[in-house]
Amino acid sequence: TGSLTFLNSQPSNGGSPAHVVVDATGKQVIVANYGGGSITMFPIQANGQLGAANAHFQHPSGSLAHCTTIDASNHFAFVCDKGLNQVRSYVLDAAAGTLTTNTTLITYLAAGSGPRHLTFDPQYKWAYVICELNSTIVGFNYNPTNGTLSPFQTNSTLPAGFGGANTTAEIAAHPSGKFLYGSNRGHNSIVVFTVNGAD
Repeated sequence: TGSLTFLNSQPSNGGSPAHVVVDATGKQVIVANYGGGSITMFPIQANGQLGAANAHFQHPSGSLAHCTTIDASNHFAFVCDKGLNQVRSYVLDAAAGTLTTNTTLITYLAAGSGPRHLTFDPQYKWAYVICELNSTIVGFNYNPTNGTLSPFQTNSTLPAGFGGANTTAEIAAHPSGKFLYGSNRGHNSIVVFTVNGAD
């Protein structure tokens, strides 16, 4: 059976850390601090330990930074901020150990929508954001050259006629790219969308 060995710890530099992601090179870790409204990046050392933070960004008042998703090029990192109703774009240089704000930093979502998680289709042409507070999924065209998102569609995660309380949580794309899944809490279901491969 497998076992875990404690290596070390570092402060996340923000309250209520909610999500952690390792970049594709295995050299950097980014944590989203939900209550603290910030993100922090740490280098992974050769022995697996985390080094001292090499980047930290404090979002404006009201922020609830929920998760970070890194694109296929390992060059852009996207942070869903549930409190600000934004997705924020950062430029990652894993080799240099730097994280900087992208030229186009903010993609705005509907007021009160509460963007929670972001996933890409397997070809990284489109990004999908599940919004916790208004139970929607927003589709975006993705520009991998400049790390920008352009919305093209918003769909409800709930069936017509449902009037109960609901929030959403996770979103995932099928490896084939043909289906998209989202979880409903309240309706207690998984919504499944067929993805049109043309657009």
